[in-house]
Amino acid sequence: MEYLLENFDWLESKLSEFGEDDTLIFDCPGQLELYTHVPCVPRIVRLLQNHLGMKLCTTFLVDAVSIHEPSKFVAGALAGLSAMLQLPVPHVTILSKSDTVADAEELEKFLDEGSAALFVKDRNALANAEPDRTPNLPYERLHAAITGVIDDHAMLSFVPFTVKDDECAAHVLAFCDHLTQYSENAEVNIPKDIDDA
Repeated sequence: MEYLLENFDWLESKLSEFGEDDTLIFDCPGQLELYTHVPCVPRIVRLLQNHLGMKLCTTFLVDAVSIHEPSKFVAGALAGLSAMLQLPVPHVTILSKSDTVADAEELEKFLDEGSAALFVKDRNALANAEPDRTPNLPYERLHAAITGVIDDHAMLSFVPFTVKDDECAAHVLAFCDHLTQYSENAEVNIPKDIDDA
């Protein structure tokens, strides 16, 4: 990534081949330290925005099956939050492989009500529970606290995705277009039934 930053002119020449209305996807390495410990990626993002005038958003992929296990979900959510805090652009978390979630109702509940709806049965009961009677209580309290902060402050947006459904890809693209205000200059489409009224 440092090499790319040092040769930004090369990247600029490659990007100049695309038009203003093209959607580009930069598939970045999955090493979290690139976004949290090393300033290269945030600097590249700023150059793309300020020098090339690109409208950007980040998408962070988390396996949808993590909604079944609080520890995996919390780890993925914190990794996504860490990347979000370092990159100065709008952010969305993609629940990849959402078709592998066996219980569709559980996925809908997660998307509608938040992560705490799945992981935290009763926050008051957790707060008043005795540690020696509940062996996993410290972790349950931690999961409840973290998911509570994520849900209460709407820190992450989750969008389901599977490669097996074209509508999912269109939904993710529409979400990203909204974040980047891609279609803000587009003509407003008025639904026919409203227009007739």
